[in-house]
Amino acid sequence: MNFDFLKNVTINKVEETPKKTSTGRVAQEKNPKSGLTLRLFKDGAIYPSAELVDKFNLEYNKDKTGNGFDIFSSANWSQYPTDADNVVFISAVSKDNARVDLFGSAREVNGELTSVMSQGSKTFGVELIPMLESVYGVKLFEDKKYVDLQVVEEVKLEQEILYVPKMVMKGEHKGMMTTERRENVSLYPLAILSNNEGSEVVNGEVEEPETVTEEELA
Repeated sequence: MNFDFLKNVTINKVEETPKKTSTGRVAQEKNPKSGLTLRLFKDGAIYPSAELVDKFNLEYNKDKTGNGFDIFSSANWSQYPTDADNVVFISAVSKDNARVDLFGSAREVNGELTSVMSQGSKTFGVELIPMLESVYGVKLFEDKKYVDLQVVEEVKLEQEILYVPKMVMKGEHKGMMTTERRENVSLYPLAILSNNEGSEVVNGEVEEPETVTEEELA
């Protein structure tokens, strides 16, 4: 077969088009970047900021040392004044206590224990979401996938003996309230921020955070 004709063939040039590159889906930032904050997602997952982990010694470890959080509504706390506005309180307690609400225990994968920063908590948020909505009179996820929550460090209530209200989540008594005894704990209000923008959500309105005095909570 004779291919001599190719000597007189001029190949047409083709303009190259830029290759399309995909950036993929941008991963959702799980952890708040700063402050004593928690990030609560619509599915109930909760992740802490690095500052919060350091402040309250929240890191997971196999020895179960360090702290987790109790979180509860003052509406279910018998020691709270009946004429005061209701608040969601948060307090750091040792992980070896019974029924610690948040970051009290961790999952191991192939014998490895990952950081509280990446593992977070996947369970308590299901209970926390309706608690926050009820106490503060807001709908958390109408137009957002997550909200940030702030531990208001400026307001601290000291309790020598505290009977923390806990909701029974399983069994025949599901939905009923019980209590757990805690000793020498510090309680802080847990505020709702507007998607980490530094504004507090109160009764559906966005307001700049303000310091709440202990007298106002009494």
